[in-house]
Amino acid sequence: MEALMTSSTIATGCGAFLILAGFALILLEIFKVSVPGKFPHSLDDAALGMKFKFKTASSGIVLVCLGVLLVIVGVISR
Repeated sequence: MEALMTSSTIATGCGAFLILAGFALILLEIFKVSVPGKFPHSLDDAALGMKFKFKTASSGIVLVCLGVLLVIVGVISR
Protein backbone atom coordinates (compact mmCIF):
# COMPACT_ATOMS: atom_id res chain seq x y z
CA MET A 1 0.00 0.00 0.00
CA GLU A 2 2.87 2.36 0.78
CA ALA A 3 4.43 1.80 -2.63
CA LEU A 4 1.14 2.56 -4.35
CA MET A 5 0.79 5.84 -2.47
CA THR A 6 4.38 6.76 -3.32
CA SER A 7 3.94 5.98 -7.02
CA SER A 8 0.69 7.94 -7.21
CA THR A 9 2.37 10.91 -5.52
CA ILE A 10 5.27 10.71 -7.98
CA ALA A 11 2.84 10.49 -10.92
CA THR A 12 0.90 13.50 -9.67
CA GLY A 13 4.10 15.52 -9.16
CA CYS A 14 5.45 14.62 -12.60
CA GLY A 15 2.11 15.52 -14.15
CA ALA A 16 2.12 18.90 -12.45
CA PHE A 17 5.67 19.52 -13.68
CA LEU A 18 4.69 18.60 -17.25
CA ILE A 19 1.71 20.96 -17.08
CA LEU A 20 3.96 23.82 -15.93
CA ALA A 21 6.56 23.05 -18.61
CA GLY A 22 3.89 22.94 -21.31
CA PHE A 23 2.39 26.25 -20.23
CA ALA A 24 5.89 27.75 -20.15
CA LEU A 25 6.48 26.66 -23.76
CA ILE A 26 3.14 28.07 -24.86
CA LEU A 27 3.72 31.37 -23.06
CA LEU A 28 7.21 31.67 -24.54
CA GLU A 29 5.70 31.38 -28.00
CA ILE A 30 2.89 33.84 -27.27
CA PHE A 31 5.11 36.53 -25.75
CA LYS A 32 8.18 35.93 -27.89
CA VAL A 33 10.14 39.15 -28.10
CA SER A 34 11.03 39.99 -31.68
CA VAL A 35 14.44 41.50 -32.24
CA PRO A 36 14.19 44.75 -34.23
CA GLY A 37 16.20 44.79 -37.44
CA LYS A 38 16.08 41.02 -37.90
CA PHE A 39 13.83 40.23 -40.80
CA PRO A 40 13.61 36.97 -42.74
CA HIS A 41 15.68 37.12 -45.90
CA SER A 42 13.15 35.26 -47.97
CA LEU A 43 9.66 33.87 -47.81
CA ASP A 44 11.13 30.43 -47.07
CA ASP A 45 12.72 31.77 -43.88
CA ALA A 46 9.41 33.30 -42.84
CA ALA A 47 7.58 30.03 -43.48
CA LEU A 48 10.25 28.14 -41.53
CA GLY A 49 9.82 30.51 -38.61
CA MET A 50 6.06 29.97 -38.57
CA LYS A 51 6.54 26.21 -38.75
CA PHE A 52 8.95 26.30 -35.79
CA LYS A 53 6.54 28.49 -33.84
CA PHE A 54 3.69 26.06 -34.47
CA LYS A 55 5.84 23.06 -33.51
CA THR A 56 6.89 24.66 -30.24
CA ALA A 57 3.36 25.68 -29.29
CA SER A 58 1.94 22.29 -30.23
CA SER A 59 4.60 20.49 -28.21
CA GLY A 60 3.60 22.68 -25.27
CA ILE A 61 -0.02 21.61 -25.75
CA VAL A 62 1.06 17.95 -25.86
CA LEU A 63 3.03 18.40 -22.62
CA VAL A 64 0.01 19.93 -20.91
CA CYS A 65 -2.22 17.05 -22.06
CA LEU A 66 0.27 14.43 -20.86
CA GLY A 67 0.57 16.24 -17.54
CA VAL A 68 -3.20 16.29 -17.08
CA LEU A 69 -3.37 12.56 -17.82
CA LEU A 70 -0.62 11.84 -15.28
CA VAL A 71 -2.34 13.92 -12.62
CA ILE A 72 -5.64 12.11 -13.27
CA VAL A 73 -3.94 8.70 -13.05
CA GLY A 74 -2.13 9.73 -9.87
CA VAL A 75 -5.31 10.97 -8.21
CA ILE A 76 -7.39 7.94 -9.25
CA SER A 77 -4.78 5.46 -8.02
CA ARG A 78 -4.82 6.88 -4.48
